Amino acid sequence: MLWHYTTAEGLLGILSEGKIRAGSLDSLNDSSEGLYMSQRVIESARRNLREKDGAALASILGQPSYGPLSTAVACFCASDDLLGQWRAYSQGKGFAIGFDSKALAKRWITETREGVFAPVRYSLETAMETADRHGKEIADAWKAALPGGIEAVAADSFRGGEILESDVESLARQLCGLDSLIGPLLMSAAFHKDPHFTDEREWRLVTRLASPISKKDDGGGARSRDGGLAIYRAVKFQESPDDGPIRRVRVGPGLPFEEQGRALEWTLSAFGYNGVDVLESAVPLRFV
Repeated sequence: MLWHYTTAEGLLGILSEGKIRAGSLDSLNDSSEGLYMSQRVIESARRNLREKDGAALASILGQPSYGPLSTAVACFCASDDLLGQWRAYSQGKGFAIGFDSKALAKRWITETREGVFAPVRYSLETAMETADRHGKEIADAWKAALPGGIEAVAADSFRGGEILESDVESLARQLCGLDSLIGPLLMSAAFHKDPHFTDEREWRLVTRLASPISKKDDGGGARSRDGGLAIYRAVKFQESPDDGPIRRVRVGPGLPFEEQGRALEWTLSAFGYNGVDVLESAVPLRFV
C-alpha cells in the first residue's frame, strides 16, 4: 500500500477525476531535486568527450526539454500515518489516500507505459555512481551517433558554403537515437534525494510534463501555489472507481474524525468508491 497525502481540495479532485497531479520536479520540497544529479550526468558526459563535442552536448542538455524542467513527478509514501507528511502537505488537516501499489504498477508500467514507478533512493554515494555511469552511457551514444564529432558534421554541412537539407535530415536521424537515451537517463535523477528525507520512504511516478504547445489533451495545466504558479500534468490511474486502485483513506490528525469520517464516507459513496476503508489517524498531535 502506498499513500498520497493531500488537502481536502486535492482529495476531491483525485476522486472526481480519477487522476493524480504530477508536478514539475523543480517545484518539489527538496530544493536540489534533480538539479545536482543532472549536472553531474552532464559533467561526466563531457569528461568522456572531446572539448567541442562536450560543449555541444551540454548546450543540448541545457534546454528545457531535458532534465528537471521537463520532468513531472507524482509522489507517494510507504508510511500511512507519518507526522512529517501531515505537516508538509496539509498541516494535519487533510487526508492520506491509500493506493494498491501493484494496481498502480500494472496500469502505469504494463498497460499505459506512463513512466517509471519505483522507490526513491537516499544514498548520495549511489546517486553519484549512477550519475557517472549515465554520463558515460550518454557520451558513448554521442560517439556512436557522431563518429567524427561535431566538427566533422559542421565541415560536411558547410561544403559549398551552404547547409543542405539532406545534411539536416541526416543529423536529425543520427541524434534521434541519442535523444531516446538521454531523456530516461536524466529522468532517473528524480529517484535520488538527499538522505535528510529518508523518513519519507517515498515512491514516485516519474513521467514527462505536458507540452504547452501540444495539440492533444495530455493533462497539462497550471495552478496557483504560494503566491505563484506551479505547472503539472494530471495522470490517469483508473478507468472507473469500480476497477480503481484506491483502497483506504485516512483522516488527518487535525480534523475531528467523527464528523470528517462521516463526510468522507458520504463523499466516497457519491463518487462511486464502494468498499474503501475510512481510517482515523493515530498521531496524538492536534494542529491548530
